Amino acid sequence: MPDSVSPDDPELLLENIGSLDTARMTLRWALERIRGLERSHAEVQELLQKSYEVRQKSEGELDNYKKTIEDRLKKLAEKERFVGDMQRILNDLFKGEVDVAEFVKRRAALDEERATLESRVRRRLEEAESAQKREVEENSKRLTEMESVYSASLAEAQRRFHAELERIEVSHAGGLKAERERYDQFRSQTHLEAAKTADEYQRRLLILEHEYAAKRRELTEDLDRLKARLGEEAKAADAARMAEAVRAAGRWDLERAALDARLVERESTLAALENSLKQAEASYFERDEERRMEHAQELEVVRGRAAASASAAEALLADARAEVGRREAAFQAERVAWVGERNTLRARIADEYEAVVEALRRDGAEQLAKVAAELQAVRDHAAAAVREFEGERAKLIDEQTQLRRVDAERFSDALRQLEKRFHERELEGRREAESDLEALRRHFEEALQRSRGDGRKEVEAHAQEVQTLRVRLRQQQEELAQALEAQEKRRNDDLRASEAALSARHAEDVQRLHADRDAALARQAREHEEALTEAAARLAETLAREADAARGRELAHARQTDALGEEARRLRDAFSKEREELQARFEAAVARRGGSLEAELAAVRAKAIEEAKAAESERAALVRAHEAALAAQTAAHLAALRKAAEERAAERAEEARRREDRLSELERAFAETRASGAKDAAEQLEELRRHYRRALHALRSELDPDMPVEERRKPSALVHKVPRRWPWLAAAALALTLGSAALVVRRTAVAPESSAPGRDHLLGFSHPTGMFWQGDSLWVSDWHEQAVFRLEEKGGAMAIAERFPLDGVHPTGLAVSGDDVFITDSWARQIQRWHRQGGELVLTGTWASPGPQPSALFHDGAGLWSADAAQRRVYRHSLDDRLSVVSSYQMEFPVVGLWADAERFWSADTANRLIHRHRYDKFLSLIASYGLRELDEGRTQLSAFAMRGDQVWLGRDGDARLISRPLTGFEQRAWSKGLSATRLPAP
Repeated sequence: MPDSVSPDDPELLLENIGSLDTARMTLRWALERIRGLERSHAEVQELLQKSYEVRQKSEGELDNYKKTIEDRLKKLAEKERFVGDMQRILNDLFKGEVDVAEFVKRRAALDEERATLESRVRRRLEEAESAQKREVEENSKRLTEMESVYSASLAEAQRRFHAELERIEVSHAGGLKAERERYDQFRSQTHLEAAKTADEYQRRLLILEHEYAAKRRELTEDLDRLKARLGEEAKAADAARMAEAVRAAGRWDLERAALDARLVERESTLAALENSLKQAEASYFERDEERRMEHAQELEVVRGRAAASASAAEALLADARAEVGRREAAFQAERVAWVGERNTLRARIADEYEAVVEALRRDGAEQLAKVAAELQAVRDHAAAAVREFEGERAKLIDEQTQLRRVDAERFSDALRQLEKRFHERELEGRREAESDLEALRRHFEEALQRSRGDGRKEVEAHAQEVQTLRVRLRQQQEELAQALEAQEKRRNDDLRASEAALSARHAEDVQRLHADRDAALARQAREHEEALTEAAARLAETLAREADAARGRELAHARQTDALGEEARRLRDAFSKEREELQARFEAAVARRGGSLEAELAAVRAKAIEEAKAAESERAALVRAHEAALAAQTAAHLAALRKAAEERAAERAEEARRREDRLSELERAFAETRASGAKDAAEQLEELRRHYRRALHALRSELDPDMPVEERRKPSALVHKVPRRWPWLAAAALALTLGSAALVVRRTAVAPESSAPGRDHLLGFSHPTGMFWQGDSLWVSDWHEQAVFRLEEKGGAMAIAERFPLDGVHPTGLAVSGDDVFITDSWARQIQRWHRQGGELVLTGTWASPGPQPSALFHDGAGLWSADAAQRRVYRHSLDDRLSVVSSYQMEFPVVGLWADAERFWSADTANRLIHRHRYDKFLSLIASYGLRELDEGRTQLSAFAMRGDQVWLGRDGDARLISRPLTGFEQRAWSKGLSATRLPAP
């Protein structure tokens, strides 16, 4: 007996099918668990996304609040400048410090004095009218004397007034000079602090970039290690599957050899039995044939004799018809004798046939006994084989149970490893989120915009890595499922083939036996029917008995087959029951393990939610603290403004007191004169009073910090009527007013710093990314403003002609064709087409960029060129519906700008701050590289590039300037080293 069991055995095949079902259910459960983990990871990602959106929203609100504060500060500064201008105008107008309130009081006193003078004049006129004409001359003489005295006093008063006015002007000029020096010192200090803040921001930006690069390298190394480990595991799994396949093939070969040997043995036994049966049938048929031939010969002799007798009788009858009657008795006697002889012959033939039939019966019984003995031996052999099969089946069940345990342990280990990796990834993501939040808390004011882009890039990289791992895991699962399905299919095919072969062989054996038996019986019946016509009834009875015996044998064989089938069904039911019990226990264990994993996952999810809530509360606390700090800063600033206003009010009160003293002196001088010139002086003082009243009202409304902005009156023209005696003061006031108005107005156009061939153009934005010349218009995109600008040259300056906002777009490249504007969005990884319509841009098409980080665009009139900074490639697109890539070129540096004409192709290198010239071939071969000395200074990198004729236009991220330099001003360099420098020859 062989030690191994054939894989064609039905029980082993059923066992294998059960194992495959169990493995399939286990794999299905594992896939469901993995999908559950993916859903949980998606929920965590969604929570992180929500927290990121909340953070973005708070950052936007903070930016709006900052902008509001800045607008208010700007308005306050403008109002302060306006007040200063008005103060300077008043000082230049009147060259003195006047207290308006005291001046109003003095005006009332002057009115009373004027009324007194008028009454006196009226009384004197009445006295003059009542007097005689002789008093007219006396009064005229006295009046002339009074006028001379008044003129002298007035001249002395004017001299003293002008001296005091000059002294006040000198002191005021000194104060203005000191104030201007303090302002210049404050402005220089502010510029130094701003430069220091910008340097600190740039330093922090470089640190963040280095940290991001290091973290990216670490993630790349982790990914490579994970790839290597997965590759090793896949190789180990393939080797294990190959070894298992080799072992299975060896077992199958051994089992097939044993089965073939057993079949050969059975076939040899059946062949021996068939030979013995054929020999017995041949001997029986030979003896029967000999007896039949003998009977036939005897019948021929009898027939010959009868024929001879008949012929003789006919001859005698023909010769002697007349003697018929005489010889009738003799003929009758002879016929009786012939009948008796025939009966005797028949009796002897019947006896011989009975003897032959009895001999055949004895031979059949002996053959049946031999067949029964052989059948019993076959049954004993089958019983022994069944016992051996039961032992082998028990061994196989034990081995299968052990294999299931090993597979379950491997699956548990794999699940634990997956859970460990998931927890590690989740912890790593949590640590990264915490580090991001900590960095955001520490450097919120310094790198707000930069941290937003870095956070989004990290989230995208993490999502991309998770997606890559998920795709790989899904591919491995699909490969494993395909391998299991292929193995199951092979096993099913082998099972069906073995069952079909066994069934066909069994059917052939049974059919051959039945055919041989039927052929023998039919041949025997046919030969007996031909040979023994007279014994047909008895032979039919014998054949019926033989048929009954054959049916009995068939019934016995059917009963034996039924018994074997019943035994097989019983074994199959027992095995199915055992398999169901094992499967139920395994499913219960899997359910328990799944419950524990679900509990752990729920705990992890709850912990993640709590941490997200804690982070959100911390963020809210930070926002509240920042808002409180801003409110405190604003309150301090307002308090400082109030204090400054109070100090200025005190200073003005002191100035008003001094002016009141001066006015008192003037009033004393006016009171001394009391002449006809008092009316002109009164009119002048009335005009001055109205003028100072309007100025005071406007000044109070502008300097009161507690008064709402909308309730403050706008300053009106202060000078309505200039006194006749100082016309030059009016001209000075008009000039100063126009100068202050020119300072208040904010210009939107930008002016160049120089008019040299290489010029710097100031902009209203500081983060240019893409440039493209279209006729006389320069199109520029800004990633921070999220907008596109169209600039035109006006008076030697590049002024903003149009602004097109692009909300939610991170433009990095720009190209224009007619009314279509092509833009690369690095965040969305798209190439977008916008149509210029009605003063705005309308999105008309989007295409996925060939690379993950599109950085530049150029339209040459026939096609579109794009560049990718991450893959360092340049692509040429056709302008079809899919924006198909016609060709691509590998670069050795990150490209941020492209430009080309019929002869030259240029690109800008952001890392080395160079521009490169290429050859028009299938590789875009590098011809030469050029640099500019002033680009080597500072830390900002190139972000925009364009050319117009022989002028090179460049922009740098963080610099609110565009520089245009002639191509002859660049130096040829070795871009890889950046050491050699050669002046570029004139083209």
